[in-house]
Amino acid sequence: MISKKELELYNFESIEDYFNYIVESEINGQRSQVKSLIKEMSKPQRKAAYLYLNRDILPSRECKDVSELIFEQI
Repeated sequence: MISKKELELYNFESIEDYFNYIVESEINGQRSQVKSLIKEMSKPQRKAAYLYLNRDILPSRECKDVSELIFEQI
């Protein structure tokens, strides 16, 4: 589970910033880092990330890729 303290260590203001960080890691080709970051999340956080990455706006290819990885662990 990603706690508020851990978010502060990353200098993130919200869990959505963490989700965006995961997508940025995917964009930068850091697939193993992406998997590790996803694994650190609790199941409710993974569900929230999945919903966040699949919101109404058209997600990028990287968002879809990360979303698929999250879905595998829900």
